[in-house]
Amino acid sequence: REKILKILGKNSDILTSILLFTHPDLVKLDALDNIEIRGEISELRKAYRFRGNFRLSHFFPDAVMWPVGKGSSKEIGEKLIEEAGKDLARLCEES
Repeated sequence: REKILKILGKNSDILTSILLFTHPDLVKLDALDNIEIRGEISELRKAYRFRGNFRLSHFFPDAVMWPVGKGSSKEIGEKLIEEAGKDLARLCEES
């Protein structure tokens, strides 16, 4: 976890960074300023965790499931994948 947080730095997230590296055509960071996120944080957590009668579209009408860090980059995604590969190799050697 510490390695991942160090790689991510501030204002970036794992999924966006990996997608920027693997499928940049799916990520539209320039559209982030237009995304509307409604609701209080307690409601958002409740909808995300329990999924009761909530629909994510009530809170995220633009189909964004959480605020995306604008600091995300393909370089960060590449480093995250490299680190995951090293960890997998280490686990294989141990077993």
